[in-house]
Amino acid sequence: CEGLVMLRLMPEATTAEAGNADSGKDTRHLPSSKAAADDVNVVEVFEQILKDVQAGTQAAPKWCQRMTPILGSCEASISNLQPTIEKIISAHPSFIPSGPESMQFAVMYKGRQVGGEATPNLDKTEALKVIANAVVDTVSNMDQPTDTDKPKRPAPKVNLKQPQVVYVAEILPITANLHLEEANTKAVVICAQSLLPSSLVQCKPKLAIRSFLSKA
Repeated sequence: CEGLVMLRLMPEATTAEAGNADSGKDTRHLPSSKAAADDVNVVEVFEQILKDVQAGTQAAPKWCQRMTPILGSCEASISNLQPTIEKIISAHPSFIPSGPESMQFAVMYKGRQVGGEATPNLDKTEALKVIANAVVDTVSNMDQPTDTDKPKRPAPKVNLKQPQVVYVAEILPITANLHLEEANTKAVVICAQSLLPSSLVQCKPKLAIRSFLSKA
């Protein structure tokens, strides 16, 4: 069984959702106001849900093994990857480990067939290379000391076994299928992206977002 869960926090719906508290629905992870919704960190929301499920204080979703928090998206093409990566990392500097050491990171890319064919305009090998280079370039240009006497922070390095952060890029099949069904419309495939701490990712047997079914 395969599936993809997408959560989009809608500020207009927060008032109605807040009313669900009296109906017995669990609203602990919902924003309480429009301002709160604007400031919601979807990675932190997912992290808290995962902790609650694994601690037994909240039941695991019945039809969902894992969630993918999405910080940004773009049309699935090589030319669109780098600006999206730069935007996501620049908007979330707190996700980047601090200190003088080189940041250790990994890239997790999940492609899907669209209409029975591989994702157009996005070769996996090339995508991994572009993403890794964009992460290195963006992080290397962040918070570098202005004092010429101080050494610059070393460039990030790929570490597939013990990464500090993982950059996730995943093709969304639902969006692709909807566009393909529209007559005389060019198929537009969306690549969802996120930057996750190592605590939300398992490295063995392969890189994957942690499942609700495992306490590892």
